[in-house]
Amino acid sequence: MKRNLFVTAMLVVIALVAGYNWLADNAESATETGTIETAETDLLDNDNDRDTQSATPQDDAEADAYSEPASDELQPGDSADEYIGKVSSLPDITLDDLPPEALDTMALIYTGGPFPFSKDDSVFQNREGILPDQDIGYYREYTVITPGENDRGARRIVGGSVGELYYTADHYDSFSEIDQNS
Repeated sequence: MKRNLFVTAMLVVIALVAGYNWLADNAESATETGTIETAETDLLDNDNDRDTQSATPQDDAEADAYSEPASDELQPGDSADEYIGKVSSLPDITLDDLPPEALDTMALIYTGGPFPFSKDDSVFQNREGILPDQDIGYYREYTVITPGENDRGARRIVGGSVGELYYTADHYDSFSEIDQNS
């Protein structure tokens, strides 16, 4: 129990540091390029243009294209938690329910390695179609060492580009989404 608590605390610290560095890097580059200000201005300009135009049948058709999306659709600016919650209907697994080796693998993922196997951190293609549908290259796979196995075994963690993690104990036949806040 103490080991799990220590590993969990370590994972939280690593995730916070990695998240802070990522946010700092991306906020700085977005500010330098004017991306944030430009996007806000464009949105305001588009809203003003629609408000000042006269209504015609063609405008009504265009307005339908701008209608409010369903609450389960992804929106620009959604946080990673909102994003993950909208695309995954897989069962959750808590950190306490993972094998200790999975926590070790997560620590390596958060720090960028080094990984024990050459196939770790390679593209996972989601051929089984169990994970939410994404472009090739979105997911990466990592080995969860299985004690007593002479090879990589069947256990894996698959990570998505926005930070979501999935665990499989049966070599991709089923997945659970890792609740990283548990």
